[in-house]
Parts: sequence; structure tokens; C-alpha cells
Amino acid sequence: MSDATSQGAHSGTLRARGVSKCFGPHRVLDNVDLEVAPGEFFTLLGPSGCGKTTLLRIIAGLETSDSGSILIGDNDITREPPERRPFNMVFQGYALFPHMSVGDNVGYGLRVAGVRNAEIQRRVTRALDVVDLPQVRDRDIGDLSGGQRQRVALARALINEPIVLLLDEPLGALDLQLRKRLQEELRAMQQRVGTTFIYVTHDQEEALSMSDRIAVMRAGQFAQIGSPEEVYRTPRTPYVAHFIGETNLLAGTLVDAGESVQVRLAEGLVVQASAPNGHGQVGDAVTVAVRPEHVRFVAPSEPGRDGRIEQVTYLGSVRRYRIVLGDGAEIRVTQSADEPAKSGDVRLSITDRAAVALAADES
Repeated sequence: MSDATSQGAHSGTLRARGVSKCFGPHRVLDNVDLEVAPGEFFTLLGPSGCGKTTLLRIIAGLETSDSGSILIGDNDITREPPERRPFNMVFQGYALFPHMSVGDNVGYGLRVAGVRNAEIQRRVTRALDVVDLPQVRDRDIGDLSGGQRQRVALARALINEPIVLLLDEPLGALDLQLRKRLQEELRAMQQRVGTTFIYVTHDQEEALSMSDRIAVMRAGQFAQIGSPEEVYRTPRTPYVAHFIGETNLLAGTLVDAGESVQVRLAEGLVVQASAPNGHGQVGDAVTVAVRPEHVRFVAPSEPGRDGRIEQVTYLGSVRRYRIVLGDGAEIRVTQSADEPAKSGDVRLSITDRAAVALAADES
């Protein structure tokens, strides 16, 4: 894009303040506050019905909130119609015009805005270069693959040089391999043009691989906002721990609330853990969240918990084990496939400080 794109992308922080929305008796958004920095790739992540698309549509001006405000920089745009907001939106369904060529699709918004033809052609060329599709400019939309159509939709959205680009599950209709490739391309594209991206997805891996920050949503509120590493390594609730990747949730009791938080699990195993919400009091019931890659097999003589392997799944680079512990609880372990495969009875331990201790009643 032109230098104006980069400058425009950094002209203001996007803020949502106290945004609420009900559809009939159902409260979809509940007093949501959000702040997205200029040039940030920010992802709204959550299951269907959590409110993420509704929030995106309110930001775009396609839905009206019941309360709250939307600001860009110091400008309150809550009552501005969609066409007067400095945003563009990319949908899962592309919304391309089948009777137009690729170039005409990309330049459509500029023609509607009355931009001179020479300028339209220059900016179409630049936009197609950004999405690496200069060779398809004169082709019909129907001749393109799904991945090419998605990139055309991105070019059409970027050509108007929006301050913020809103993306509603834009890769959801693509097959797995193409989706993974376009995730990399989309992230690289965002870093090149410097536009703020607000991205909606229910795919945890997609969110982790692409985002500067992630907002995990649940029932119309934010359960946690942080970097991909923060929400993965230090989830603040069992819900976040379970939703972001795979995790084991184990019951325990707090036995040391000093500098090093220690939790006793079943069979007397004591683990060191972080406590992102505060450590509570000795004797408190806690839930320990631990990722499968932080559970390890140990010798029978070492401290640990006993269990029996019920299932082994080979996934190429790793093996995934499902193990039933002595008290009937299940735990999952991920180990490099280069390690010898295990079977039968095993003893498990947890890597020090890899566990996260959460209050047992936190949701």
C-alpha cells in the first residue's frame, strides 16, 4: 500500500467502552471494554455464541449496541454509519462479485467513491502485489481457487487504506493445508502494511500462531486478554486453560503459599506452580492446570503418580498418551515421537513451575 496506508494505520487506538447487546432475553455482550493499539493483530477467540462476531459487527457499525461507545483515537464514532467509519471488513464468504474481473472487484470501492481511474489502476496494482496475485488481475472470479478468492477479498479491503481491518473467520471455509499457509501469509501481510487487524476465530491454533494479543471470550465477556504465550502458559481460569490448547485439570490442596506456591495432588505428589490470580491460603482447595507436554514419565522410585496407559496416538512429531490414574482421573501426556513408545503401567511427574494453580471455584 502507499505511505498513506502506514500513516493511516497508526492514527489512533481503537476503544470499546462498556459495550452491551441483547437479542431478546439473551445478553450477547455484557459491559465489554476493549483497547486495540495501532498496528496490532488482535484476535477475538471463543466458541460459537460467545459474542465475538457481534462485537466485531458493532465495531464495524453493522450492529447497534444497547449501551457503550466505540472510539478511534479521540473520535467517538458510536453513531457513525458503517460507510463513515475508517474500517473495512472481510467475511468468511468473500462477498466478491462473480460478474466482475479480479481487478474490477478490487477497485470497486474506489470507483464508488469517485476516485480517478488512473489512481484506481495504480492502487489495484499495488493491492494485488501485496496479496501476491498480480498475475490474476484480468481473470474471472470463478476461475480462482478458494485461497486466491480470499486474497482478492483482502486486497479489496486493503485498497481503501482502512485504519482498522475487521476479519470475521476469513479462513473458515478453506481446507486445512491451505488454511495453514494463508495464516502465515496473512500475518506477514499485516506486518508489511501495518494496518490494525481485529480477527475473529474459534480456532485456538490459528489465534496462537497469528496474534499479538488474544481476547478469550465466554458468554459475552472477556475471560482473559494477553499475548499468546500469556494465555497459554498462565491461564487465569480453568475455562481459559481448557479452551486454549489441551490441558489437564487436577484437584489439589495448597500446602505452601510462600514465594514458591506448592500444591499437593492425590497420592501425595507435591508440585510447584505459578498462581496468576494470587495464591490464597494454605489448605485451600485448588485446581492445577498442566499442559500435556509438561507431564513426564519417571522411574518407579521417583516421586510421582501411578497410572495405566489406555490409548496411544501417533501424530508424526509426537505421541499422545491417555492415561488413567490410580484414583480414576484421566491425564494426557505428549512426548516426542523420537522417544521410545510406552505401554502398560507408568509413573508420572510434573515439570517444576510448569503448572498453574487456580482457585477451585474459579470458572
